[in-house]
Amino acid sequence: MPPTIAFTSSEGMNIIESIVKKRVTKFPNGLCELQKICIPKILNQEDVFAINVTGGGKSALFAIPILIHLEINQNLTLYPIFTIHIWEKLVGIVVTPTKGLANDIVAKLMSNFEILAFAYTHDNVSAAWHTSIDLVKEITSCKYQLICMDPEHLQEQEWYLIANLSNFRQNIIFACTEEGHVIDEWGLGFHLLF
Repeated sequence: MPPTIAFTSSEGMNIIESIVKKRVTKFPNGLCELQKICIPKILNQEDVFAINVTGGGKSALFAIPILIHLEINQNLTLYPIFTIHIWEKLVGIVVTPTKGLANDIVAKLMSNFEILAFAYTHDNVSAAWHTSIDLVKEITSCKYQLICMDPEHLQEQEWYLIANLSNFRQNIIFACTEEGHVIDEWGLGFHLLF
């Protein structure tokens, strides 16, 4: 069996950079320093704690790992074997404190990175229900490559069902929270579950 490489190795990081140049035209200069540090670790399924200013490129920490998996999976013969599994159907989960932020993240990922994402907010869940869309089926089949949601929805029966289906659970490549600073800014009583 050929040797495997880690995304945190120099070869792995070069592959990330080449895929970003190929697939993300909005990044003509490649990744910024924070992204170069965090993305290989996220891809290696390591824990990451990232802090950056608004507009500092944190949304790429959600988008680029998804794009890397998609690119490698679509072109397996062009890339080496990695130490982690490369998913064909994959999903990232972002827990956000507000529905507005969830909708913004989804819109940005869809327009800037062409990532199929869903903001699991009350309004969007209600709209799906009214049009007879089976969100549990869509989510567990990994139709969406990224799901943004608030912590309250994670406690609902639907999410208990979703999280317990192995097809969904085994395809999660990362889960994270966004905008954790709002707890300090808005007080400990804001979104207790967050």
